[in-house]
Amino acid sequence: MGSSKALTLITKQIKEARIKQNLSIKKLAEISGLSAYKIKKIESGNYNFQLKDFNKLAKALKAELIVKIAP
Repeated sequence: MGSSKALTLITKQIKEARIKQNLSIKKLAEISGLSAYKIKKIESGNYNFQLKDFNKLAKALKAELIVKIAP
């Protein structure tokens, strides 16, 4: 899987988890410590976020962070 495909999948999963938990972007921003602007950009795929941002979102969503490295 290419890196852009992987990022698209990750951002889709973040948005789906947020919606499933009935969290607004504003509420997720409060919980995660990231700005609502940054979360909107991440969810739309228009922001190359850092691993620490992904980790903050995973913790806020009570999700497991799994990174696989394919050969």
